Amino acid sequence: MAVATKSKPRSTFKAKANQLVDFARRIAGHCANSAEFFNAIYGGKGMANDLFPSEPERNAFLRSKQCKEIRKIKLSLPKPPVMDAGDFTANGHLSITLRLPKSVHAALMAEAAAEGVSLDQLCLSKLVAQLRELV
Repeated sequence: MAVATKSKPRSTFKAKANQLVDFARRIAGHCANSAEFFNAIYGGKGMANDLFPSEPERNAFLRSKQCKEIRKIKLSLPKPPVMDAGDFTANGHLSITLRLPKSVHAALMAEAAAEGVSLDQLCLSKLVAQLRELV
């Protein structure tokens, strides 16, 4: 004879989404800026990853009204400070390998030479300029 076992009530999608909004409201006042807030929610160890571990769940959350509410909270926070290119190169520990067509490499090298800077400095300044427009 089969015995019925009680299972733990499963959290619904809406309950998880509301839990994330509640968390966002609680931490918003403790975050220095919108980037810190975003990382606490969506970063590698952010609560969203725990609540929505699969890609379909995360995609569904991104379309939810709760996600829109979290975006509004993020927009209400100060923007993070913009760093100078020197701030990025000071520690010298981070690097990116980027494969370029020869023509693009040659054009960047020519521009760097004309400006009297290294290829790294030129590329970093171009990247930082683009990031500034996004922030």
